Amino acid sequence: ALSNSFRSIYPAERFIVKIVFRLCPLAVFSSCSHAGADNIIREVLDAFPGKKVCTLVGGFHLFRSSPEDVRAFAGRLRATGVEKIYTGHCTGEAAFQILREELGEQAVQLRTGMEISI
Repeated sequence: ALSNSFRSIYPAERFIVKIVFRLCPLAVFSSCSHAGADNIIREVLDAFPGKKVCTLVGGFHLFRSSPEDVRAFAGRLRATGVEKIYTGHCTGEAAFQILREELGEQAVQLRTGMEISI
């Protein structure tokens, strides 16, 4: 369940949570994460206490962000404990490169035809 404050600030934001019990307790699928992917993960963790988000798939809407802001975002994302992130086009190439520097192989850029195993 999303908080009312989240809904009122980002009413058009939509995301799907898929629970996979074999390998990954929670995987989060988000569109362009205007609310902040780190905030979305925290909302999901609040909704599913005791579970871990292992995978995040979505755009992070960082294409206009400063390098400092992207590095700060990477730190917040790391703090959530998510193991693997797959970024969409609205993350931006420059921001993705910074995420890759900060998060290493944990950060993957989505490509057409890519298959993701969770």
